[in-house]
Amino acid sequence: NEQDTKLFGLGTMLLRAVGLTRSSKTLLDNVYKRSYSKRMIPMTEVYPGTPVCSETQSEESKLHSIQLPNGLKMINLDTCYPSTSVGLCVKFGPSFESPENRSCAAVREKLSFLPTKSVSRDDISAAVDLCSLPPVAAGGRDSLFFSLCDDRDDRNVISDVIVAQTQRDCIVTEDEVEEAKKIVSFHRLMGVEIHSDAVCMESLYATAFGKDNPMGWGFDKESLERITVKDINNIQDNFFVANNMTLSATGVDHTEFMDRYGKVLSSIPENGPNKIVNPKPVYKGGLSKVLDLTDQVRADHRIAANDDHRAQAHVAIAWKSFPLNTREFYVAALLDSILGSGASFSTGGPGKGMFSFLSDFVMPNYPFFHNVRALHDATFFSGLFGLFSTIKNGNELMNATTVLIGTMQEMKNFNDEMAFKRAKNILKQKVCSTLELSDWLNEEMAKQLLFFDRFHPVTELA
Repeated sequence: NEQDTKLFGLGTMLLRAVGLTRSSKTLLDNVYKRSYSKRMIPMTEVYPGTPVCSETQSEESKLHSIQLPNGLKMINLDTCYPSTSVGLCVKFGPSFESPENRSCAAVREKLSFLPTKSVSRDDISAAVDLCSLPPVAAGGRDSLFFSLCDDRDDRNVISDVIVAQTQRDCIVTEDEVEEAKKIVSFHRLMGVEIHSDAVCMESLYATAFGKDNPMGWGFDKESLERITVKDINNIQDNFFVANNMTLSATGVDHTEFMDRYGKVLSSIPENGPNKIVNPKPVYKGGLSKVLDLTDQVRADHRIAANDDHRAQAHVAIAWKSFPLNTREFYVAALLDSILGSGASFSTGGPGKGMFSFLSDFVMPNYPFFHNVRALHDATFFSGLFGLFSTIKNGNELMNATTVLIGTMQEMKNFNDEMAFKRAKNILKQKVCSTLELSDWLNEEMAKQLLFFDRFHPVTELA
């Protein structure tokens, strides 16, 4: 009708398609023929200068990877988008720590981008100010990842900062280390206050692998207080070495990048003074209890007590799962998708987690749950799988635990083919849509190359 014509005419819509093959153009042609417009305007007319990808150029043909003589690996996916993302992945995290350098990974993450003799603090500030997306400094249990994203015109500016992080002449002061330690401590405190995912997983890993194993190590205030500039420099010397790092980039010309930085990257030492030993997690299991904060701690950090919040309790159960380089990891990821999540209320209204097992069969039948969801965390050496829930109060602890264990036992008899296909499609969609983002794709490429010696494209993963 006339109103539809005004609202949904081609002039008021934008159809965005990425990765279409020649045969898929039939879809666009049909849309065009049924539209109200007599002429489809090419994108280059609307936005002059917009780059157009060649239809015959495959993703694989734009992917470049190289290993330098010193062992450093570089991977680059040259896209047609006008943005650039450059990242550095280092095989280091709590899993690689020793009693002498415990908590160093968290502090190094907060220090983020360090200056060197060739790249000053002002240079780093200018590069960060240019970035179209916030800078990334992400620490996992077995890796650190730093990246910057900006327009292609500024690719050399952000590349200078990232490449500088690979050098041994990084400059860090005692004041900066102390400030980073305060941030680590405060983030941990706030995590306990809201019982964040990070604190939950930390507690589960400590219970699963033991607090005497690096895989089970969590926040330790005494270790944090002992960290000095010397400890950070030792981390830089031992872990920021060629055999323990990968560089990744999207939207960068591979030849241009290597011409500019090849000599600098080739000069990085192959190994550090001390041999890096991969963690060997041994599953133990057990029970862990994380208590609420004391009133004194709340007062010291000006955290307001909330009686309603404190009345709630959180219950999580988990089992040892599979590392990332196994087929079983994908099975666990699919089980996570099948279980899904359920919540009694959300500000976005009903709908989140619809058609998942937990939403359909657990939440409606057990009113003492505020929410319940699947937990799946995997590293390159081990992993955990389980269920996390928030219940109305601690008196329902045994009931909640019984239901959670019973739910996992029911999965042994799961045979709903429709739910299985839906969960698989949801998982594929999440993987594909996530890796469309340049910073996520950049991190994925770097980690896969670092730990697996190759990159699995998103189509292969799906």
